[in-house]
Amino acid sequence: MLKIYIADEEITCSNKIKITEELLTTSSAILNNCYPISWEEDKDYVSRFYFPRDYSRCEIYDDEDLIVEL
Repeated sequence: MLKIYIADEEITCSNKIKITEELLTTSSAILNNCYPISWEEDKDYVSRFYFPRDYSRCEIYDDEDLIVEL
């Protein structure tokens, strides 16, 4: 099971994740339909806007193993 953290906050996103690795520039990841996992408690997706404090820090884990760090 994948776990995704942006700026140390666990988030969820759609099942499509695109990770681009570049040799000369910083690698990037595209996450669609992304929001904090804490929003699942009340399911109020309409009245909120998700903008992480530091969206440049992303970690993706497969179970407990770190597989991607951007």
